[in-house]
Amino acid sequence: MDIISNVTIADQLEPVERKWKKVDVSEARKLFANLISEVGYGHDRTVLCRNGKPLVAMIPLDDLRFLEKLEDQYDLNAVNQSMKDQVSIAPKEAKKQKKQLNLKT
Repeated sequence: MDIISNVTIADQLEPVERKWKKVDVSEARKLFANLISEVGYGHDRTVLCRNGKPLVAMIPLDDLRFLEKLEDQYDLNAVNQSMKDQVSIAPKEAKKQKKQLNLKT
């Protein structure tokens, strides 16, 4: 097992230093119960690799929930921005259509 690097994540209040462990898939099979305990109870993060290439990550459930909240917030912000864009375009389109109608009469 190797340490890949320290990764700073955005927490709700301040950044938190986290270490990622790098474990080969064949080794992970042997250590699976230990890895689950380290991730689940120790809040460690583990990257499983095949042939030295990262394949999947094991993260604590709290981290997953946090990522899902971030994703939901990002999606909500995108929807709100899209709605604002549509509202700001609508009056311009209405004026344009009104001018076109006035020119035709």
